[in-house]
This record gives sequence, structure tokens and C-alpha cells, in this order.
Amino acid sequence: MAKTTNKNILIDTLNAVIKNKGNKAAASRSLGIPRTTLLERVEAAKLQGIKPTIVPPDAEAALIEKDFEHDAEVRDLKKKIEALAKENISHQRLKDSLIKAEKHVVKPPKWLTKSTPAKGAPGVPTIFLSDFHWGEVVDEQAVNGINKYDRNIALKRFKNVIETTIDLCTNHMVNPKYPGIVVPLGGDMISGDIHDELAENNDGTNIEHVLDLLDHLTWGLEKFADVFGNVFVPCTFGNHSRTYKQYRHKQAAKTNYDWMLYNLLARHFKNDKRIQFQIPTGFDTVYKIYGVSYLLTHGDRLGVAGGSGIVILRMLSSNYSGTTTGSPTVSTDGSYKVVKFTSSGTYTT
Repeated sequence: MAKTTNKNILIDTLNAVIKNKGNKAAASRSLGIPRTTLLERVEAAKLQGIKPTIVPPDAEAALIEKDFEHDAEVRDLKKKIEALAKENISHQRLKDSLIKAEKHVVKPPKWLTKSTPAKGAPGVPTIFLSDFHWGEVVDEQAVNGINKYDRNIALKRFKNVIETTIDLCTNHMVNPKYPGIVVPLGGDMISGDIHDELAENNDGTNIEHVLDLLDHLTWGLEKFADVFGNVFVPCTFGNHSRTYKQYRHKQAAKTNYDWMLYNLLARHFKNDKRIQFQIPTGFDTVYKIYGVSYLLTHGDRLGVAGGSGIVILRMLSSNYSGTTTGSPTVSTDGSYKVVKFTSSGTYTT
């Protein structure tokens, strides 16, 4: 929420700038406040239409007032440039990722490599598991009773997802015969401590969260293997689970608790031929289901805000049917159509 400042304080700030002949550093010193605070107050005064009460004796006043406006315009332009730069970077990352998915040679399990599902079969189910933020604590008193979260709630939700997936696929489908199930793990599996408030309020340490979640994911994947026969687990890591506060690219996977969790799972199931993992050391993982390429990446790589999801389809324009629901964004990239979903929707070939 924006900070409000008393009108008299804003007037005093403008007057101080005029008294110091436009020298903002001198004005901030005279008021005993940081220069950044002075600039914020000057901008707030401009937005509220507040004027100084001191009238300069000469034309210098006009120059100072002009300087106020100029500074505000420059800061506004800088904000717009930063926003555009971030958007362009996100679009370029998206384009690079799609091209990467197209060119990448993947080695999925043999049961996924057929060009089409068996006649009469419902295909291959996918259950996407991501952003558990295991170990995070949300105190309902701190949010006016709107929400509550802890490890007990997380476990109940996790078990419900596993059991509901099995129920939907086996008891509510015609001819429920599947070659297996795909279980992408999308990152941010633990809360992490990249923010001070998380480090202070998490229920336990990062290692404790990894080991606790390891036990529960082991149970869930075994349940899937018992029901579906085969389980394919492509993985990508998130940003909350990194072991450092500053975002970085080098050794990003190997300094991430998600990557550690995935490798512990893979080691646990190394002798179980029903369960296969795909764990990259890069930010993205690419896999195919019946000849269709999928690229799995965490939302922070595309500039997606917390709580948001994204699904992107890329196909030759000649193959694009135009049949969609949910109002996706459709764009053209050369001879390809790119369909981007940021909320619920469908695409039909």
C-alpha cells in the first residue's frame, strides 16, 4: 500500500528545495532526511498538486519548478523502461525455451514413445505437482482468518491430490487402461529461506523439509506405480528452494534444494524399473508424450508472478485449429502459432 505523507510535510520539503536553490542534497540535509526521502516527497507533492508557499524573488524559481517536473518525468520514464526491459527479457526467454523444446532430443520411457495411444485407450494422464512450499507457515490471525497453512495442511492436500488422481483415472473414465502416468515436479517444493520472513517463520529448516517431503513423495510415487504400472517424473527446480539469496545462473541446479530432493528420490527408486526420472542441471526439462513435445520450466524464468501458472503450446500455423476456450493469447512467430494460457482453458486439434 502506498505511503501517505502529511500535506504540511510536503510543503516544507518543497520550500526547503527552493531555499537551497534547487540543491536537493543540501535541502535533504537541512531537513535531516535522506535524499531519497526528499525525492519521494517532491514526487508525492507533484502528484497531489501541492505547491510551495515560498515565492522565489527571481526567475530562478521557474527553473527550480521546472527541475521538479523534470526529475519526476525522468523517474517515471525509468520505471517504464525497466518494466519494458523485463517484459522483453521474459518474451525472449519464452521464445528461446520454445525453440529449445523443438530442437531438443529427448529420451522418454519407451511406453511414451508411441505416436498415438492404443485404440480405445484414454491416453496418458498427467498430474502436475509444484509449489508445495513445504514448511511455510501462514498464521490465520495475521491475515484476518482468510488463509492458513502449515505442514499438516500441506500433507492433507498432498494426500488428497494423490488419492483423487487415482480415483478420477480409475473410477470415472471409460476403459481406464493406461500405459503409465506422467508426474512433472515443477519446483518450489519447499518454502526455502530466500526472504527473511520465511527464515523467521518456517516450521523447521530446509533440510528437515526436504527429508520430510522425501518420505511423502516416495509414498505418492509408489502408489502411482502400483496403480498405473509406470511413472515418468520430469523435474525442474524453482527459485524459493535455492540455497542462496541472490539469483544466479552458474551452478543453479546443484545449489538448489529441489534438485537435491529429486536426486534423493531417484536414488531411492533406482532399482524400481517402473519409475523413471528426468532431472536436468539446466533450468528447463523437455519431454515427449506420443510425439508431442513439452517444456517444463518454473514460472520465475518467464517473469510470472507468484501464484500464477502458464501453459504454452507452439505448433506450425498450418496445423493450428483455432479451437480454444479460456481466452488464451495467440501470437505468430514465423511459421508457427504460439498459444499461451495463463488461466483455465483448452485447445482442440
